[in-house]
Amino acid sequence: MRGRGKFVDDFNDESLLHLSVLRSPYAHARVKSVDLSRVSGVSLRAFGPDEVNALCTELPVIWTAEGMKLATQPVLAKRKVHYVGQPVACVVADDADAARDALDLIEVEYEPLEPVLDPEASIREDAPILHDDLFKDNIGLRIRNKQGNVEEAFAKADIRFKEKFRISRVAPAPIETRGVVANYDPLKEELTVRSSTQIPYMLKHVLAMTLRMPENKIRVIVPDVGGGFGGKDSVYPEELLACLASIVLGKPVKWVEERSENLTASHQDRDQIQFVEVAAKSDGILTALRVKILVNAGAYYRFHGAREVFIVLFMLSGQYKVPNLEAEAFSVLTNTMSTFPYRGPGSTEAAFLIERVMDSIAKKTGIDPALVRERNLIRELPYTTATGAVYDSGNYAECLKIALELSEYEKFRASKKESEGISKRIGIGIGCYLEQAGLGPSRIIGRLGIRQGGWEKSSVIVDQSGRVSVISGIQPIGQGTERAIAQIVAKELGIPISAVSVFCGDTAFASFGGGAFASRSTAVGGTASALAAKEVKKKILKIASHMLEARTDDLIIENGIVRVKGTRGPSLTLEEIADNAYVMANLPLDMEPGLEASATFDPPNFTFSNGVVVAKVQVDLETGVVTPLSLCLVHDCGTVIDPVLVEGQIQGAVAQGLGEALLEEMIYDPGGQPLSGTFTDYLLPSAQTMPELVIAHMESPTPVNLLGAKGVGESGTIGTPVAIANAVVDALSSFDYDVTQLPVKPEHILNVTRAKTPYEFQMGDS
Repeated sequence: MRGRGKFVDDFNDESLLHLSVLRSPYAHARVKSVDLSRVSGVSLRAFGPDEVNALCTELPVIWTAEGMKLATQPVLAKRKVHYVGQPVACVVADDADAARDALDLIEVEYEPLEPVLDPEASIREDAPILHDDLFKDNIGLRIRNKQGNVEEAFAKADIRFKEKFRISRVAPAPIETRGVVANYDPLKEELTVRSSTQIPYMLKHVLAMTLRMPENKIRVIVPDVGGGFGGKDSVYPEELLACLASIVLGKPVKWVEERSENLTASHQDRDQIQFVEVAAKSDGILTALRVKILVNAGAYYRFHGAREVFIVLFMLSGQYKVPNLEAEAFSVLTNTMSTFPYRGPGSTEAAFLIERVMDSIAKKTGIDPALVRERNLIRELPYTTATGAVYDSGNYAECLKIALELSEYEKFRASKKESEGISKRIGIGIGCYLEQAGLGPSRIIGRLGIRQGGWEKSSVIVDQSGRVSVISGIQPIGQGTERAIAQIVAKELGIPISAVSVFCGDTAFASFGGGAFASRSTAVGGTASALAAKEVKKKILKIASHMLEARTDDLIIENGIVRVKGTRGPSLTLEEIADNAYVMANLPLDMEPGLEASATFDPPNFTFSNGVVVAKVQVDLETGVVTPLSLCLVHDCGTVIDPVLVEGQIQGAVAQGLGEALLEEMIYDPGGQPLSGTFTDYLLPSAQTMPELVIAHMESPTPVNLLGAKGVGESGTIGTPVAIANAVVDALSSFDYDVTQLPVKPEHILNVTRAKTPYEFQMGDS
C-alpha cells in the first residue's frame, strides 16, 4: 500500500527479453499444424510444440491415487487442445508489445471438435472423449467411503429426502497476477528463477524434473507476492517456457500474466454437483447420508490432482455426528480450465452440503435451525468421523452458543416479521464450518498418494551482535507470516520482536520448504521455528551459566538479558553471550562455536479449526438483489499468535466467501468460450459491499503441535457462503424457496417470487 514492495513485474533491466504466449481459441480441437515461419525477423525467437515438448517433460502430478487416469498437460499442446487458453506456441522479443504483436503471425490449423463442459454431460456414454488416445471415458478418478449400516438407517428413518446442489466455478483472482523472470547463466550452467509462487522449493524440484536439470543448479527466489489463494500453489507452463527460453537464448526472460489470462488460464476451483439423500429422526437427529459428488477437474490434472476429491469426502461430516455414511466422488474431465485448490478447497463444498442439509431437516421437522445443529454437534474431542478424520480440539457447542448470542439470533428471528416490508424481506442463516489446516503429516499424506513431504525446517541464528535471524522454508504471500514467526522466536528467546529478522522465499537459504497452502505456515513452519529457538535458548543458558557461575535452571531471559531468578545480581546481555560464543574466550569445554540451531517438524496429524458464521441479509423482491446486512463470525484456530494477523485473515476470507455466495462465477458458453474473462463480467466484492462484521475468538489449543496453533487462513471463506445461502432461504420462507446453487443470483429469486406474488409492487414500498 505504501509502494515499497518489489514484485516480479518490478524486475527490469535492458537485457530482459519478454515472453508472450499464443493460446488456443477452441475448447476442443485437433492441432493439425503450427507454422512459425512468418515470425522470423519480426521477433527474436518463436517456440512451437515440437521443440518445447522435446526439451520438457509434461507437467507432473504429485497427488495421485490408485486407479487415477493421469491426464497430464504438455507444456505446449501436442495432438489436441482441451480448453480455451491452452498454450500452443510462444514468442520471445526485446519488447513486451512486440512479443504480443508477433503472436498474430503464427499460423495454427485447427480441426474443431465438440466440447464437453459439464461434469454430468461428460460422464454420459455418448460424450466426446477428451483424451481419446489414452482413455475410453472422462472419469479420471472414483473414490468411495462407507461406514455403518446405511440401509437400516434409511429404513427406520422418520424423515427421508433428496437434494441436488450445484456449486459454480470461481477464480482465485489475486491482486497480483502470476509472473516469472528466468535467468540462465551459460558459464555456470545455473538457472535463477524469480516467480510469484506459493511453493518455491517444489517449483525448484519440478523445474529440475521437467527441464531435466540437476536440482542444485536451480535457484528459486520469491519476491513480494500480491496474494495467491491457491492459484499460485502449482507449476504452470509459462514458468517452464520462460526458463526454457532463457536456457536456449542465454538471456533473462520475463513473463507477466495479463488479467484476462489470469481469469481464463490460471487454475479455477469449486465446480461441483452434489447429490445427497438424507435420513433423520423427527427430533432433528441426522441418522444417515448417501452422497454422490461430481467434481469438475477440467481438462488436465495439475500438481495436486486428486486433492479436491479426497478433501470434500474427508470433510463431509462437518461438525456433526454422522453415524451412517455412504459416499462416493467422481473426478470428471471436461474442456474447461483445470481446477485446483482455492482458499478452503473441499471444506467449502462439504460445508455447503452438510449445512444446507441441517437447514432442510429443520424445515421438515419444524425445529429451529440452531437447535437442529445443537442436537447433532460432536461433543467430545478428539473425535474420529465416519470419513476417518480425527478432529483434534475445540468446543463446537460453545462456539455456536457465542455466535448466536453475539448475533442476537433469537431476538432477530422473533422480530423478523415485524421488520419486513412488502418488497423487502430479511433473513438470518447459520454456517458451522471446519477447516482442515496444518497440512503436513508426511506418513498420512504419503498414504493418500502425495509425493511431497509435509514437514518444515527452520534455522535460528544469533549473530555476534546478538541479533537473531530465522531462516524458514515457509513462503509468505502477503498474510504476515514473517511477523508471526518473528513473534514466536522472540517469545521463546525472551527478546524484543525488533531484534528478529525472518528470511524466506529463497531456495539458496534452506534445503526444504513445503510452501504456503492449507493454513500450515504457523502450525507447521512456526512450530519448526519454535523448536529451533528452544535449542538456541538452551545454548544461551548453558553459556550464561558458565559465565555467571550459576545453574541453568536458575536463569531466566527477559528483554534480551539473562539473570538469576529473584535476584538483582550479575546479568548478561544476549550480545555479550553471543560475542563470547563466537570469540570462544570463555565457553564450556564441550561447546561448539557460534549460536545457532536447526529443527524440523512433521506433525502427527492435521489440525481442524472450527467456527460459526451467522449472516443477516435483506432480499429485495422487486430486483432479486441480496444485500448482506451483517456477518458474525466466531472461530477457534487454537492458540492465537497475533490477533491482528488473525483478524486480517478472517476479514479477507469473509470477503471471498461473500463473493462466492452472491457474485463470483466463471461462465462458459456452449462452445467452451469463457464469458467471465474480465472484472467487468467476473464480479468481485468491494469495500462498499462488505457488511458489518463482528469477529470473536475462541482458543482451544491443539495437541498436535507445541504452539497449540491450528490455522486460520481459510476459515472465513468456508462458512460464509452457506450462511448467506441459508439466510436467503430464511428471508424467502413464505415463498418456499431453496438455495440449491451458488452463487445466489437475482434471477433465481425473481423466478420464484414473481411466479408466486399475486400483486404488483409499487415504487417506494418500504
